[in-house]
Amino acid sequence: MLIIKSNVALIGLLVWFVNALPVATAASFDKYLVAPLGTVSAPGAFTPFLVKTSDSNNALYLNLYYGNDLNLPLVALSSDAGVSVNEYGFSATLIGDFSSSSQSSNINQTISWKPYVVPPNTTHLSVAVLLNVVLSYDEHGNPNLGTVFSNYCITAPCTLTQMVFTASRTQPQRMTTLNGNQIEVVPVKIRLDDTPWATYYFGYGVGLVAAEAFSAQLYAPSFSPVTLPPPKADGTVVEYVNTLDFPNAPGGHYFYASDPTEQATVDAGGAGKFVRTGRTFASGGFVPVCRFYGSMSPGPNSHFFTVSASECEELKAMQVIPTPASTQQWNFEGNGFYSVMPVADAQGQMQCMTGTQPVYRAYNNAYPKSGGKNPWDSNHRYSTLSADIDEMVSKGWASEGIVLCAPV
Repeated sequence: MLIIKSNVALIGLLVWFVNALPVATAASFDKYLVAPLGTVSAPGAFTPFLVKTSDSNNALYLNLYYGNDLNLPLVALSSDAGVSVNEYGFSATLIGDFSSSSQSSNINQTISWKPYVVPPNTTHLSVAVLLNVVLSYDEHGNPNLGTVFSNYCITAPCTLTQMVFTASRTQPQRMTTLNGNQIEVVPVKIRLDDTPWATYYFGYGVGLVAAEAFSAQLYAPSFSPVTLPPPKADGTVVEYVNTLDFPNAPGGHYFYASDPTEQATVDAGGAGKFVRTGRTFASGGFVPVCRFYGSMSPGPNSHFFTVSASECEELKAMQVIPTPASTQQWNFEGNGFYSVMPVADAQGQMQCMTGTQPVYRAYNNAYPKSGGKNPWDSNHRYSTLSADIDEMVSKGWASEGIVLCAPV
């Protein structure tokens, strides 16, 4: 690419403790299904995918299902895809369950996470600790993630010892599955007093995808994702072209909008003489697509989109702030939409996972490899049709292959 030059009974009294964590917007927080809040609409809406436990050579299915008395999904590991279990089933493989609560006026939803633990003297019955991750809202409507702790039997003979669990959430990061797919995850780190207890990784659009257990008392083993389910479309990316404001650009100047409000602005002429080409592709997937813009001056007067983390970070590292008046650069505008990262096969060719279709990219050679600068701004076209790319190549553009995988 050349862009620009260069459930068991509790023992003891349950105590609620809200630990304020970094604030996230409700919309983005929901997407990781840390707090489902209705994002899974019906049983069967979730496609099970494979995970691999650290203490087994066998891959298991991570199932999302519904209990008889809960209106939010439960999560469990099983050897079968789509297995139907109740709230108390599969005690050795149950990873946790989600349930709603209204313990106080400012708590909208509570996720009950129930790690199964064993006292040091294993002749006693197993005891569970109810660890709730709480989504609450302050007086301004901003969401906060917190947790609760409880007392449980930890020594023999059975006596109560207060064990304080706290949860913290870190910034989203990318995780690579064993077959090469990428997913953005939010790590929720649980500590027992000041000691790491477990870390749960909630993936964008699918919920829990991996876990690390640091305590030998946990029945639930560490596990990591092998595959991901087919992504769900969450919107439409609309293609526009402008030939009147960019008369020198071969084939015109292209722009892509995924936000309905932005689409309405462009349709109304608020961004110049851009018109719809009739081409669209679905947004939705597991990783963010970075969106960059140059500027009208010094340019490039164009937008650039990439799902590649390395490509995104490279451009952000090159960005000078404030924007220089005389040097062209790409300026990071945030995440344009979510999509799926293609994976290289054994021959190094980019491929798209099941349930997606390739999105190809072409570059208009504003800065040709031979050097110099053509009299137009850098621009890229994205299309699910290879014929569109062939047409652009015939006009002097360069094909850059598969760069996105859009939900079908």
